[in-house]
Amino acid sequence: MSDSIFRTAEGQRLISLLNPMSMIGNLLARRELTWKFAKRDLAVKYRASYFGMLWTVFSPILLLIVYTLILSVILGLKWQADRPGNHGDFAIKMFIGMLIFNVFSEVLNRSSTLVISHPSYVKKVVFPLEVLVPSVLISSLISMLVGLLVWLVASFFMIGWPTWMALLFPIVILPICLLTLGLGWFIASLGVFIRDVSQIVMVLTQILFLCTPIFYPIELVEQKVMEHKVPAFILTMIELNPLTPAIENARAVMICGWDRLPDWMGWGVSLIVSTIVALLGYAFFLKSRRAFGDVI
Repeated sequence: MSDSIFRTAEGQRLISLLNPMSMIGNLLARRELTWKFAKRDLAVKYRASYFGMLWTVFSPILLLIVYTLILSVILGLKWQADRPGNHGDFAIKMFIGMLIFNVFSEVLNRSSTLVISHPSYVKKVVFPLEVLVPSVLISSLISMLVGLLVWLVASFFMIGWPTWMALLFPIVILPICLLTLGLGWFIASLGVFIRDVSQIVMVLTQILFLCTPIFYPIELVEQKVMEHKVPAFILTMIELNPLTPAIENARAVMICGWDRLPDWMGWGVSLIVSTIVALLGYAFFLKSRRAFGDVI
């Protein structure tokens, strides 16, 4: 493997690190190494289990059944367009949101200990540590892809196949992938110096789960605000949540009969903001990694 793969960019000037072409070029140059770590990450995740990679299929199926039973059957939550008594409609719409949120949550929670769990790469080897976060993101996206295949089978039997717009799914989730990458780099770096970061991130992602329209429609919150049953700031918080447009747009392109089109204006704004976050996170990680060896 070429030595250039293992050269870090930490000595670069800050202005060059904030150049998107510099970040893309750096990551592309290390794509083989990133993919190698992503595959190893998947292998390690299921190494000691009896069913191995089959858990990527079992887990979404079990979660789909449990959440549908509790939220739709017992609590009676539903979207306005759901057919009466058809709990499968609710499950299909909820599960798309869960797949996207799980990627975001898993990467951020694991990023907090990602560097300190690889001390040999920090101390003994000139290693491009910046590939660790993208490798976790890729392994999480692969798990999401398996869950998406399970969703497609369930969708076929419950509401029918998606339309051609399903091909836009990778595009509509691109902003949240960039945001996850940038925040992952920030958290991975801070986790070296502040060990409480892992606990903070875990609590914040749990709060964010409740503030994301995954198992409830955003229209329900709007109705509650109009009826003065819910403070208006809660609706504002949900609308400003970066996961909200990603999940709503994903439902728009994936679910047959969804009553709205993707919000491309909001998607464009999310893409710009997410790109800035990714660049800042990348630059922050490479600049702060100089001190990693002194702390670990």
